[in-house]
Amino acid sequence: MNAINFQDKIAGIREIQFKKQPEEKYDSDWICPYCGFIDFDAFELGDSDDKAECQMCGSIVSYEREVHFTYRVCPVKPQEVIEL
Repeated sequence: MNAINFQDKIAGIREIQFKKQPEEKYDSDWICPYCGFIDFDAFELGDSDDKAECQMCGSIVSYEREVHFTYRVCPVKPQEVIEL
C-alpha cells in the first residue's frame, strides 16, 4: 500500500506480506487470502458470485456471498381463548 501527500511532498510505502500457500476463507468479512487485507466496503460488491480485485495487493480473488436472515418475534396480542 502506498500513500502520497502532494501538499507536503511526502510519500510512503508499506511492505505487503504475501502468504505462500493462500487458503479459502469463510468469514463475515471479505479477507484477501493473499495479503490478509479486510475490505470493509465489500457490501458494495455485486450480489452474485463473482471475482474482485484486492484493494491492497491487486490480486484477483473469487467470492461467494451468503446471506442469512434472523427474525426477532415479539408478542403483541394473544388470540382470545374460547372455552367449550
